[in-house]
Amino acid sequence: HKLLHHEQRGYDGYRLTNLGYDYLALAALSKRDSITRIGNRLGVGKEADVYHAETGDGEHVVIKIHRLGRSTNFCIMSREDTMATD
Repeated sequence: HKLLHHEQRGYDGYRLTNLGYDYLALAALSKRDSITRIGNRLGVGKEADVYHAETGDGEHVVIKIHRLGRSTNFCIMSREDTMATD
C-alpha cells in the first residue's frame, strides 16, 4: 500500500493516494489526542468507510471516512443502461 503515487507525464511529479489522505487525517486527529486507537471496520458503504475508534479519554466513537470518486456497480450499470438506450 502506497501513500504516494509517482507520475512521469512530461513532468516528474507525486500525488497523494487515498490511503495517503487517510493517513494525514488520522495523524492530525492523533496529534490533537482526539483519537488514540482505531478499531475494526464497522461497515463499507457507497460513499464512506466506518471504523470504531477510541478517544484519549477512553470514550468509544465512530469515524466515518468519506471516499470521493468511489465507483460503484450501480453507477457503472446506470451509465451502460444510458448508452444502450441512445
